[in-house]
Amino acid sequence: MSRQTDTFEFISGIRDSRQVLHQNYLYNKHSGIQYRCQKCPSVLSVNETMMYVTKAPTAHIGHEPLADCRVAVMKAIKRMKERAFTDTTVSIKEIYEHALKSLTDAKFKIADINAPLIGGLLPFSRFRGTLASIRQSVVPPLPETLDDIDFEQETYQKYSLTNEGELFLRYDNKNRTKRILIFMSQCAIDWLILI
Repeated sequence: MSRQTDTFEFISGIRDSRQVLHQNYLYNKHSGIQYRCQKCPSVLSVNETMMYVTKAPTAHIGHEPLADCRVAVMKAIKRMKERAFTDTTVSIKEIYEHALKSLTDAKFKIADINAPLIGGLLPFSRFRGTLASIRQSVVPPLPETLDDIDFEQETYQKYSLTNEGELFLRYDNKNRTKRILIFMSQCAIDWLILI
């Protein structure tokens, strides 16, 4: 197998430490481009930019690769964290439920997914805090007054557009005492024209 086709995947570990998953073995960041197996001295070298293995790991001693269901749970957790950061249109509970459904759709039994060995994906309360923190890092704080909202600031610009990126904020008089904001999608305008 050529090095450039031998790939790996980044997985966030506890407290978001950087870990690498390669052929169902989990490696922790060791130094520079090297990652050390969690359970033995095996070391893997990678090109983090191009996402391929530069030096294959030495033989693993005394343990088997992770079970497919455990790897699936780790990848589901990674996807939940990524989605909480990138998709602010969906609640964190829905993100969790989608991840759980993807695991059950993959024919993993809930008992296997939730086994102590795997660390389990259940219950939601285990992920609520982490997902909420990730979400809060990309969603601006709720304003206390209309004066706190400045749609020209990058933080609030996304609220002047629809989820599809179309103009949504149609009017802002920016008056400090009697502010008027008008929000309307193009679809709603087209519908009003037809009435």
